[in-house]
Amino acid sequence: MLSLHPAAAAPDFAPIVLRARPPAPLLDALALAAPGWPVAVAAGGIPVAPLGTGFRVIDAGTVHRAEDAWEAAHWVLNAAIAAYAEAVAGTVVLHAGAALAGPGALVFAGESHAGKSAIALHLAAAGRTLLGDDRLLVATRARHPLATALGLARKVRTPLPADFSPAARRLAAAARAGHAGGAD
Repeated sequence: MLSLHPAAAAPDFAPIVLRARPPAPLLDALALAAPGWPVAVAAGGIPVAPLGTGFRVIDAGTVHRAEDAWEAAHWVLNAAIAAYAEAVAGTVVLHAGAALAGPGALVFAGESHAGKSAIALHLAAAGRTLLGDDRLLVATRARHPLATALGLARKVRTPLPADFSPAARRLAAAARAGHAGGAD
């Protein structure tokens, strides 16, 4: 059985370390995307630089150009999750989401743009408790494997697919407030 908990409840998460203090919009996006995960600044941290209206984030030597703070938060969290998994023996990262289902969880895996966030939205609209829609950190050395579920910006891409239920559309519309750049 796989036990799941939100990132905010993970007591052993080291902070997300950035090379320099980022602008407030990126800090706000990180706080919403990974509530409870502290942010620190240190020389060896993740490089992030403002670029006009967007950001440049370097993750494992790859330069990502983000159009807005939400997309930059995605790349920062991607780098932080990878660093965490490398630092903690027996931890693996699954590109997957999860929702509660009775005593366990439904776990749905897939590549980027495969529809994990769309599945999460449908499950949430159907009353399931959503645990995350993008990454699962799995501690394989625990007595029972323990996973931390994270949802990362960008979420459901807009416009929404035509087959979305009315309940899923209402949930997306309610979650849209405060987000920009096509992320719900």
